[in-house]
Formats: sequence, C-alpha cells, structure tokens
Amino acid sequence: MGTVYIVQEPVKRDRATGELVSTFDLTPASRFGTLEFLLPPGPVMLSPHPMIIRLRQKLYKFSDNDFLVPVGDPSAIAAAAAIAAEFNVGQINLLKWDNRQGTYIEIKMNIFGREYTALPAKAGELAL
Repeated sequence: MGTVYIVQEPVKRDRATGELVSTFDLTPASRFGTLEFLLPPGPVMLSPHPMIIRLRQKLYKFSDNDFLVPVGDPSAIAAAAAIAAEFNVGQINLLKWDNRQGTYIEIKMNIFGREYTALPAKAGELAL
C-alpha cells in the first residue's frame, strides 16, 4: 500500500470556539494508503515559490502505488498534480469522492494521454 497525499486540509472556523476544524472526514481515503497532508490550511498562492518547493520535497517519491486527493486551493491542486505526474513519468492516480456511493473512486490517468508506459529509451525522448 502506498501513500495518499492530500493537497490541503479543507478547514473552516468553528463559530463557537473560533478554532479551525476540518470541513469533512478524510479517513475513508486511508483504505488506499497512509494519509499525508502536503500543505497547511489557508492561503498558499500569496507566494508560489515556497509552495512549489514544499510540494516537490513531499512528492519526489510519488509512484504508481500512491494517490492524490485534490482538495484545497485550486492553484495548489494544479501544482501538486503537475509535480506528482512529473515524478511518475506522466502517471497520476487521483481519489475522487462520490457522494452517491459514499466512497472514493480511483482515477488513473497519464498526462501524455496514453496507457502507462515505461520510461523512454533515450533521455529527453517522449514515447507517443
């Protein structure tokens, strides 16, 4: 089993206590692997460079066994997906919540628009 990378924990402020509390329960994703948050709650795009560095540090081992849960700031989701795909030869696995079924659905895609293939034979060459 791999790691389930959650882009950013969705939070809201509790009216009674004023504390930040999770918007919804992400534990059902743990059946796909160990949960790991990539970014802290709150605005992240005020300075994109530190966010990119942090995402690259956390996603450098992203593999076919790992998943990304696309929640949080849309710009952070886009950056995390691009970085995860870069580290895994274009392959990215997402978990999408399905309200009807009450569970996560696996979405496997390749940013090159094809089925997963091994690394190209020559460095810098893309297999089509």
